[in-house]
Amino acid sequence: MTWDAFTSSFVALGGERSPQVLIMTPSGDDTLLVASLPSDLPAESGDGEGPRMRYDRVPDTLTSDGRGALYYLAWCEVPNQSGVPFKQYAIRKLQLPQSMRRQPAPQQQAQTQGDAGGSTAGGAQAQAEGGPAAGAPARAAGGGITDRSWQLPEDWCQAVLKDRGGIWGMVHLNASPATGSECLVLASRRAVYRLSLPLPGEGTAGAAGPAGAAGAAELAGAAGAAELAGTARAAGLAGAAGLAGAAGAAGAAPPQQQQLAAPQLLAGFEEGTGGAAVDGPGGEAQFVGVMSNLAVDGHGHVLLLDKGWEPAPGAQGPTMGAVRRIRPGNGAVTTVARLKCPAAHAVICLTGTGFLCASWADACDGTVFDLGLAPPAHLQQPQPAASLMRPLSANLGWLLEDAQQPGGGGGGSSGGGDGGGRADVSAADLTICVGERRFPCHRTILAARCDYFKHRLASDAFADARAAELELPDADPDAFELLLRWLYTGGAAAAIPAEHARSVAELADRLLLPELCAAALASVAGSVTAATVVDGMLWAAGAAHRRRSFVQLLAELKEWYVEHHELVCREEGASVQRLMEQRSDLALELIVCAQQRARQQRSAKRQRA
Repeated sequence: MTWDAFTSSFVALGGERSPQVLIMTPSGDDTLLVASLPSDLPAESGDGEGPRMRYDRVPDTLTSDGRGALYYLAWCEVPNQSGVPFKQYAIRKLQLPQSMRRQPAPQQQAQTQGDAGGSTAGGAQAQAEGGPAAGAPARAAGGGITDRSWQLPEDWCQAVLKDRGGIWGMVHLNASPATGSECLVLASRRAVYRLSLPLPGEGTAGAAGPAGAAGAAELAGAAGAAELAGTARAAGLAGAAGLAGAAGAAGAAPPQQQQLAAPQLLAGFEEGTGGAAVDGPGGEAQFVGVMSNLAVDGHGHVLLLDKGWEPAPGAQGPTMGAVRRIRPGNGAVTTVARLKCPAAHAVICLTGTGFLCASWADACDGTVFDLGLAPPAHLQQPQPAASLMRPLSANLGWLLEDAQQPGGGGGGSSGGGDGGGRADVSAADLTICVGERRFPCHRTILAARCDYFKHRLASDAFADARAAELELPDADPDAFELLLRWLYTGGAAAAIPAEHARSVAELADRLLLPELCAAALASVAGSVTAATVVDGMLWAAGAAHRRRSFVQLLAELKEWYVEHHELVCREEGASVQRLMEQRSDLALELIVCAQQRARQQRSAKRQRA
């Protein structure tokens, strides 16, 4: 199952003899409307030569380009040149007709925000008047689902099938600065591949397929629609029935088999011998054993689950796994996190909050991991359309700047410091004293945006809650200035310079602002160099007891140090000496990891040679 932006629905494939497209549309009230769209596509499991050979779908490979094309991987057993049967892979593409494109409701076209599914009441009214439900797919005459197929080379198929391998996942990536050109990414047990789009014989990838037979008959009634996890609603059922009718059951020509060149190796190598996972550029990276499908984060990076290391024969207990991130542009592989896996296979996906969900195949269980990942683009909150109205963050930023001006500072519950009894709403009513500096601000905004100040300014919490000035001891004034700007603008104009990132992180953690703390820690990790990595590790190790985000930062800095061990030793020997003196345990751990990485790289080079 995959999300399809073209139909604004979850899409799955069903059917034993011929593919059926299952459309699952969110109805806006925590329910799904399911429409089964049977078609006259050629049977995937028909015996014969060429396009009529027996093909079975490969699980976890269905993916959408968001423009009406569904790609998935299929296989059949055919004899090779020596007459020995082998598994032949093929890329198959289903092109949905334009009649299935989900159109916005009329009220959505006039507003910049709203429910993507449209109003249920509006849909019911439209149905009562004989028109399509608001937000339902537009209905067009003719046009059915078309099917095409491309065979992958025999030698490539045999290579990925070695040692009980095969393809574990496939995902579509649109063209972007992170991914480069549009492509499909495939993962075998030990390697990740890239297949550029469009495929041979196509025009622009994802363009609408040819129309089917004219006058395609619509599916009658709402028999193919069912509402899951809730009470049936007439409007919703009518919308699902309209979706099924829009697809039609038009006859389609048999899929045309074409031969593809071997996909480009992106990361890893099939000749790997297991051992331990190795990060680095695509040619040096190593996978122990991919054990999940592929997911894509908000930056266009591919995520998968990999075994942390090859277990000993007969070993009991959970599999040690790792979340690996692959950059499609250059194939660089990074380990995001290591975790215990209760099963040998999982299906993963990302939520709108960036959490990684893993459904374990053999354990009938699921796990949610908070790894700080960027949510997929289709789950991110839509940006409002451009408007002449100044955004709220800009207004609050102006309010803060005005409070810092002479006469705008606090000094009472209603007035400023100009002696004129100033009573306008921009007047500050509180001053925070940090060291030698004073920061006029507004009680209401601080209490609303920060839990620390919410409790500090409560009338019954602290003795100085009603005071015109509050002291914030042991804080860095520059860090507080950035923090205050972030409280007012929500980060819109509060970039965190690398030289202040640690101070901001400590202060944000102290004032109960985890989002700002995470942003500051990201600034620390993103600006690391050979000159700063040791100090950064010592600082993060000393703060690791505060919050898990400091532990994650320490892991990222250790990973960077191991990758650049020789550079740090050569250019910053004094800092390495300081690390050995202050944290000998950490220094020993890094040396062992660096030596292990060097051995793995030498072994990988020998295997390729």
